[in-house]
Amino acid sequence: LSNINNILKKYNFFKNRFGRGSILHIAPSNVPTTFAYSLVFGMLSGNFNIIRLPSKKFFQTEILCKILKKLSQKKNCKKIFNKFVLVRYDNSDLISSELSKNADGRIIWGGDKTVNKFKSFNTKPRCVDIFFADRYSVSLIDSNKLNKLNNYEYKVLAQKFYNDTYTMDQNGCSSPTCVFWLGKNNLAKKKFWNELIKLVNSKYNLELSGANKKITNI
Repeated sequence: LSNINNILKKYNFFKNRFGRGSILHIAPSNVPTTFAYSLVFGMLSGNFNIIRLPSKKFFQTEILCKILKKLSQKKNCKKIFNKFVLVRYDNSDLISSELSKNADGRIIWGGDKTVNKFKSFNTKPRCVDIFFADRYSVSLIDSNKLNKLNNYEYKVLAQKFYNDTYTMDQNGCSSPTCVFWLGKNNLAKKKFWNELIKLVNSKYNLELSGANKKITNI
């Protein structure tokens, strides 16, 4: 936030801001908060924004929408809330293609399949697209350095790894799909996995459909 404020001051941002027009944002269906990041980018760049919410009803998404609804009732926010609209609809090529026809730009999240689908829709000749195609991450952990951590630091590291990996059920682009170990300190590895297992057993709920999908991917 402080960095954004510095940019605004340096370039006199709000006086010199010209958007492209109407921007269509397609948020990923498996991430609850990406729609909000996309909205912020669209608003800062001075556009009118149509943001499709995730089709799955995440509690984080609902909380953010309730906050926005409260803010929209404030007088000093009326002008801002005329610059965007949040929509939710089931997977529909008809609706998506109609929205694409009138867009001056599109930000498409959600991987290769979604990107290729939206590329097939007709758009204005000067429509600018920003695509976020499939990405994946891996983790490299140095077991020798791990061995130097105290018990508290182990717990913190395991919690951070859990947040990156299990919150999105390994579906986020920053979620490691595999771990490469550097060094040969097996005791440090075992301690790390033991700390992680405690978190997984207490927090993580793997449904049968998710387990089947993981087995199929492997």
